[in-house]
Amino acid sequence: MKSARIVLALVGTALFALALATPASAATATVPANDFYSIEVGPFFGGGPIMQGSDLTFTWSSSGPLTLVVSGPSGVVESYSSSNHGSDTIHIDETGTYFMTWTNSGSTSTSLTYDYEVDPFAPVEDTLDAVLLAVIAAVVVVVVVIVLVVFLVLRQDKPKTLAPGEMPPVAAIPQGVSGHCPKCGSSVDGMAMFCPRCGARVR
Repeated sequence: MKSARIVLALVGTALFALALATPASAATATVPANDFYSIEVGPFFGGGPIMQGSDLTFTWSSSGPLTLVVSGPSGVVESYSSSNHGSDTIHIDETGTYFMTWTNSGSTSTSLTYDYEVDPFAPVEDTLDAVLLAVIAAVVVVVVVIVLVVFLVLRQDKPKTLAPGEMPPVAAIPQGVSGHCPKCGSSVDGMAMFCPRCGARVR
């Protein structure tokens, strides 16, 4: 019984989200001569308030030239010159009720076909895009730092190149440790600076 309730709740949530994301179906109307036709647009059929941050996307076409005005709580949002068709996406900056109004300045009636969609998830999508860009930037910075560290470590480990005529440094034999003469191979005391046999300098 509990499982059935959970499934019903999930299905209900999915249907609600789908209803929010589903655009209004295409509709037709007639704009009388020297008159206008206006509709309330919103996330649901028949309008409703549009939340700040949402995107309003629309398209329309007509048999004659019309002027379109999109208005909101504070007045005109966008105005489009006389045309037979148009499409646009408007970012909503203020929560409230919005209208699309077509005006027919001609002497004959004009048929109109329009469609619109309100995307209430635009703010979430913008936030996700910003987070994704921040993550990509952080990864790039980390990779650059790692490359620089590896480069510096390898550069320090690189053997020093001797200048022309420069002799390589002779490692000193620790005190009290016997060694051998590099010239004749005789045993040499660790304290000695010269080979007792051939006199060669050992350190």
